[in-house]
Order: sequence, then C-alpha cells, then structure tokens
Amino acid sequence: MKKSQPENQKTPIPWKRLLAQTATILSDIPFYCLAFALTLWPVKRGKKMQFPGKTLFWSQENDEVTEFLAVSLFKFWSEVYTSEVHASISSPALLKDIEYHETVPSGFFAAIKYLRKNKFQTVVFLQPMKSIRPGIIAWLAGAQNRVGFGRSFAAAALNFKLPFQDTGAHMCHQWKQLIENCSLQKLKTLPFPTFAPAREMAPIFNTEKLALIIRKTMVLDPFATDSRSLLPHITTDQIEELQYKLQNQGYNVRIVHLDEDREFPESITFDELFSVAKKADLIIDFDSVGGHIAAAAGAKVLSVFAERSERAFQPFQNKSRAFGMQLPCRPCSRSSGGFHCINKTEFQCVNELNFDNVLQVLKPKNVA
Repeated sequence: MKKSQPENQKTPIPWKRLLAQTATILSDIPFYCLAFALTLWPVKRGKKMQFPGKTLFWSQENDEVTEFLAVSLFKFWSEVYTSEVHASISSPALLKDIEYHETVPSGFFAAIKYLRKNKFQTVVFLQPMKSIRPGIIAWLAGAQNRVGFGRSFAAAALNFKLPFQDTGAHMCHQWKQLIENCSLQKLKTLPFPTFAPAREMAPIFNTEKLALIIRKTMVLDPFATDSRSLLPHITTDQIEELQYKLQNQGYNVRIVHLDEDREFPESITFDELFSVAKKADLIIDFDSVGGHIAAAAGAKVLSVFAERSERAFQPFQNKSRAFGMQLPCRPCSRSSGGFHCINKTEFQCVNELNFDNVLQVLKPKNVA
C-alpha cells in the first residue's frame, strides 16, 4: 500500500523540462536578432532563382491547408525539374503522393548538419510566418535557393542569394513570384493561376465581365477549418436560402464543407474540393480557405465576408473579387478569434450582409 504524501510536501518541479524549454527559447533569440538585422540588408529585387537542383519541401507544423497546396506545387515542380524533390511534411495523407520522404531534425545545429549532409540546393518552407529560423538554417547549410510558401499574409519569401527578402507576399503571390524569378522558361508554361494585386480589387464584381466568367456550374463553399470565418454568425437557413435562389436562377450549386462536425450533411476532403474546383466556373466562399483551394485549382473566386483587412484576402485570380461590408473596425480574427464583436454591436456587419445583394452580384447580364 502506497504511503500518502504529506500535505506540506510540495510537488517537485519538473526542472529538467523547464530548463530544456528555457534553453530552447534562449537559443532562438540570437537567430531572430540576426534575422531582423538581415531584413534591413539592401536586397536587389527580381533576382533570378538558380536552377533548383535537389529540392526539399520542409514543413515544421501540421497545417493541412498549407501542406495540401504545397503538394500541388510539389507536383508541378516535380514535372518541371528532373532532379530529386524531397518532402518533410507532417500530414500522413499527403505522404502517399511523395516518393522521397525526409525527417528534418528539430534542433538548430542538427538541422544544419542534416541539410548539409543531404546537399539540398533548394529549400521550400511551408510556414513563412515562422520561416526565419529555417531560413537561417538553410542559408547556413549552403542552400542556394530559399522559398517561403504558406497562407500567412506577413510572409517573408526567402528565395534569393541573401536569406531574407521581405515581400509581404501571400502564398499565391509567391507562386507567381516563383515563376517570374525562375530562370527556366518551361516553368512559365505550367497551369499556375495568375493573381491581381489586392489594391486593384473592387469590393463588388463587375457584372458585365461576370457574364464571361459564369456559365452554369458553381461550387458554394461556406465552410472553413478555422474560427475566422463568418460561419458562426451565418445561419443554416441563410445558406439554404442562397442555394435555393441560385438554383432558381438556373445554377447548379453544390454545398460543400471541410469539417464533418458541422451541421450540414456533406463533408469533403481537400483533394475532393480541389478536384471539384477544377471543374467549377466559380467558387463562392465565406473564408479564405476555399479561396486558396480555388485559386490553386484555377477557379474564379467570390469571397463573401464582413469586415476584413482587404490585403488579407489575396488568393484571387484576375476577375475574382471580394464582396463585403466596408466597416471601420479591425478584423475580428485579429482581435477576438472571430467569436466576439469588438464593437459590441452583435456582429452588425453580418446582419447587414444582405444575401440578395450577393445574388445581384452573381446575376450576369448576358446569360439566360
């Protein structure tokens, strides 16, 4: 029988784990300081990327959306370059599409040693918001090309001779930038989407041009995997009413979502959504995830949202648009996780988002 622990005896502190965590944090500080200093280094813009050679797609987090889109780029990359393309990603479902699997050590110096040993000439990071550390690792390991790739807005693309070039580019812009900076002309012939800068986006579609975009097939994607979408504040009845009205106008509408726990009956995987998006003329979504998938598939996008930073919605092709309420408040996703209205107006932005206005935007003038 175990003796009971005296009440006055304190639980021992896991000092070894605490020291290890502290050491990890402290070891990163010099590298973040170096990263900040290097971002101030004058970098010549538009420098051509060297021939990629042996390439590593490197993910340090389990971000399924980013990794899925990265595998799409990975496939294109594999078709263009005859050299080996390896991947170190965390999603088991995506590993089946990759021939060369790698596991990069988590330690700083161990990772440098690993990259040097395997002689990777190009490293593609899948989390640009956290690409400072792997960027320095790849730089010190001698990788000639360092490419930032991810969904984050404030991303640093590490794809030139110097380890940092702050582009403020979104993932899809980085695709385009990667193509423009690549010395191989063949890469430019691949079916990558093209994107309009955020400042050129109008809040509403130009309906005269819309007639040339929409035929009779659309995908309605009201769901996303994170809490920043409008879904918590858009009712089932609103979505079904929008679907019903679109069907009455002759559109073939399919409602899909990416989370089985939602109350809508049909769920869909990233692969399935990507496949459906390639056949669609337009995707309507209420969050950026569907827009990313649609852009990667080459579909036009209509993003319906309330108050958001306009620059945060960039996964658009030319003639794609964002439709939303122009409000002075900050994006909910930055201040409250999307569940609490910082203006205490009970999400007036969503209540004022009239779906009849969305239908008017979608109604082409020259299509019966």
